[in-house]
Amino acid sequence: MKKARKFLSGIAVTAMMALSAVGSADSNPDSQNQAVLREVCTIVEQNFYDTQMNGVNWQAVCDSYAQTLEAKSTPDAVARHIDEMLSALNTSHTRYLGPDDPYLPIILDVFRDNEILSELISGRFGDTRPQLRSIGVLTRWDGANHVVDQVLNNGAAAQKGVYVGDVIVQANGRAFHPTRSLATPAENISLLIRRGSRELQFALPINQAPALDVLNEATRTSFRMIETEGAKIAYMRFWSLAHGAPARFLAAQPYENADALVLDLRGAVGGGGLGLIDLIDPPIGRVCTVMLEGTSCNGKSFVGKTVLITDHHTRSAAELFVYEFLRRDLGTTVGTHTAGAVTGGRLFPLSNGGAVYVAVAGLTVGGTVLEGTGIAPEAAITNPAAYGPDMDAQLKAAVTTAQGLVTAAK
Repeated sequence: MKKARKFLSGIAVTAMMALSAVGSADSNPDSQNQAVLREVCTIVEQNFYDTQMNGVNWQAVCDSYAQTLEAKSTPDAVARHIDEMLSALNTSHTRYLGPDDPYLPIILDVFRDNEILSELISGRFGDTRPQLRSIGVLTRWDGANHVVDQVLNNGAAAQKGVYVGDVIVQANGRAFHPTRSLATPAENISLLIRRGSRELQFALPINQAPALDVLNEATRTSFRMIETEGAKIAYMRFWSLAHGAPARFLAAQPYENADALVLDLRGAVGGGGLGLIDLIDPPIGRVCTVMLEGTSCNGKSFVGKTVLITDHHTRSAAELFVYEFLRRDLGTTVGTHTAGAVTGGRLFPLSNGGAVYVAVAGLTVGGTVLEGTGIAPEAAITNPAAYGPDMDAQLKAAVTTAQGLVTAAK
């Protein structure tokens, strides 16, 4: 039987040890990095959901990466080194987020109610929620470049015509970094972007707001009614599923006028989301009340007339929703394979101002393990390496599929 783990006391002891080590060698970055790496190792060993560490000799892995850490000369190289160490566990929801990791404010905002993070959040952001400085893109590091991975609906980048797949080369004449380049009192930023063989200049405003508010605004503004021949199709892209956001969005949108739904799950962040089932399939059926004032109904069924768009960003709770959607035969899916990232994660603070995300629970749905496998779409559609909204092949395929479902239901 798995032993209980008192992670709160473990974190306190670990943090004090790491702070002591850093304080005694605050002029030696190598010593500081070693202290953080060991802190990460201890937190993971104490809290990882599998006491067998997924078959990995965790102590040996930590020792090996500690020995080669000093060769890493920049904060970004150190962060990638520690994250690579964590990847040895081959488990989702397990990663290192350094102090200037662009995703740290987002994940901190997801876990903002966790008391063990309160000191980290207040130390970085004061009395406010975790703040995200954003130009409306999320990027990924491909080993050589910062590549635009996602473009938020109606954000500054989307409005100016930045594409998924663009390479951000420079910001204000210097090498681009997704956090440090935006840590400026200026309200605007000048970007040099490479798109294929072309170099383009963009001047973008910098927005600052609570991290999930940025994603929630992108979700809200994504809604539109797409009118095709013979059908009205309601579309929404869910950038966050955290803190009950889906229910709020669904209550505010005029789905009653739609013939079909396209729900876009490419990039959904945070737990929750199974409530989307109630939009598609009202829990007590289609009940209408007829009174002198008129007729009102509890909800319109979209069973058999809903399309989900998935890709490698569709993960965690969103994957649980996709599984249940297909199990109930509520519609169809298009896009690419989901992430196969279905464990329960918890965020732990680190003494350097960063955090480590640890899988603290394994999850199954209907007895099925989705971790490491994910879900393949029923219609496999890929997008170009670089594309703007008019070239989104997955969205076009979803709309065409939804129109076909409406036609078939008539």
